Amino acid sequence: MNPQKPTQKQLSSQQQDYLEIEHHCCLCGTELEFYHQFDDLALVVKEKAQCPRCNVQLKEKEHTLH
Repeated sequence: MNPQKPTQKQLSSQQQDYLEIEHHCCLCGTELEFYHQFDDLALVVKEKAQCPRCNVQLKEKEHTLH
């Protein structure tokens, strides 16, 4: 049996807009750099996004691992 690769779904304009907002600096439009810090004991991942051009940290999120 030959498994087929799933086809890539086209994103809607709303989805494309969301990705643009989430991955680019709201001040200058540069693509953000994301950093992740893992805490194995607390089962948490801390995510930070920084603009390399403005040198401003724009986002910080904490994700709990299940």
